[in-house]
Amino acid sequence: MHPLPTGTRVRHYGQQWEAARSGTATIREAQGPLRHGTYEYRVTTGEDFF
Repeated sequence: MHPLPTGTRVRHYGQQWEAARSGTATIREAQGPLRHGTYEYRVTTGEDFF
């Protein structure tokens, strides 16, 4: 099981204000664990968060 399930709302590390508004992207797909135990996520971005 990957750390963040499909449908989770996420944000870029520099988007502090948007984080309070439930994120700026939604995880659509996850792959991994990859090398060193990391995961790769495909997200939908550009969603309205205002």
